[in-house]
Amino acid sequence: MKSRSVAVALIEIEKKMRRVNNDEKLNLLRTTLKTELKLKKQKVA
Repeated sequence: MKSRSVAVALIEIEKKMRRVNNDEKLNLLRTTLKTELKLKKQKVA
């Protein structure tokens, strides 16, 4: 039942979300920020 609630919430949120322009450059931004902030790679659960 939780998965259904999450699915409904995501559908509702999706209507309010905007598309990111130049999304192909997001990886470059992520890499640059990690370098500048000296962040280490984190594992995602």
